[in-house]
Amino acid sequence: MLAAGSLPMPPAKHAAIVACMDARLETGIKPPFAMEAFEDLDADVRHSIARVKASPYIPHKEQVRGFVYEVESGQLREVM
Repeated sequence: MLAAGSLPMPPAKHAAIVACMDARLETGIKPPFAMEAFEDLDADVRHSIARVKASPYIPHKEQVRGFVYEVESGQLREVM
């Protein structure tokens, strides 16, 4: 196992994944901030995509995409 300090800073795949936690998982994570709820999943994903694209801290935004994991089918569905 590699120590975290020996890993390169930039991600090797040049990709980042942002995900929300499924409340049905028992992860034991209790963040120190308020959790947001939403009724329209696709609208929330589109809002998140817009936030990422608007961020001045993310230099390359040409390939920002959003997906929803469909629990029933086990498939990922892209949100346009």
